[in-house]
Amino acid sequence: MKMKQTMIVLALLLANLACAQVEAPKAVQDAFKAKFTNAKSVEWEMEEEGEYEANFKMNKVEMSANFKSDGTWLETETEIKEKNLPDAVKATLKAKYDGYEVEETTKIEKPNGVVQYEAEIEKDEETLEVIFNANGTVVSSKVVNEDDEEGEEGDEG
Repeated sequence: MKMKQTMIVLALLLANLACAQVEAPKAVQDAFKAKFTNAKSVEWEMEEEGEYEANFKMNKVEMSANFKSDGTWLETETEIKEKNLPDAVKATLKAKYDGYEVEETTKIEKPNGVVQYEAEIEKDEETLEVIFNANGTVVSSKVVNEDDEEGEEGDEG
């Protein structure tokens, strides 16, 4: 019995380490510091091979920024209130996603000057991440698996 408990504890520790904060390369950290001089509570994670994401607060607003391993900035996401979405985005949400509840909204800024907006919306058991351009056109939409998001919600599987 003691061996089984030890194995469970080790498995939990390993799972926790897999999700743990990583140390971004110096080039990434330097590029981040230059771009976000007032960032607070910075936590790094590896988004995918060769791409790092910083989650942080700046001016009391939740943000994230992605960088290539050489320090090249890829995008910044800033949490915004639904009421601050462009009117065209709000109109598309109402027309195309009637009955969905808006859970979270973000503004996405890219190096080429493109600004997009993301809305995480929910209806019944379905959660979608929808990305819009500023004129309200849907750029992409995908179903979000709650287990991918936090790993703690839902008891299916």
